[in-house]
Amino acid sequence: MELERSVFNKAKHEFEYVNKNVLIAIDGIPLFGSDGEMPKYVLSNAILKIGNKTYKLQIDNMYNPWFGNNANGKFFKIENNGNQSVLKGVFSDGAGTYGAEWLIFGNSSIRTILTNDEDILFKYFEMNQ
Repeated sequence: MELERSVFNKAKHEFEYVNKNVLIAIDGIPLFGSDGEMPKYVLSNAILKIGNKTYKLQIDNMYNPWFGNNANGKFFKIENNGNQSVLKGVFSDGAGTYGAEWLIFGNSSIRTILTNDEDILFKYFEMNQ
């Protein structure tokens, strides 16, 4: 899997706040990857390779995906079930942890979950123990 992040350019977006200083949405869509602060990074590319097939994963609204220089491979798991696969991942830079799940089927992929729900995140963390 190849992941890239880019510096977030706030000049290109509109923001929604509560209490005048807690960021909750970017361009009218809920924010993942921040505890109410302006994101520093945005996930800019995610490519999954399975055998000879390459899948460009849906990555919109995914901010501050990791800290340090690279994503930690321990926070990703792929499950194969016949002719489809499910990729699960946990993203965090230390604050604003969230999870994503993609369904891989045939030559296509779609993100089926993007959440900061703690019950789902605990299940994702259990997958790595």
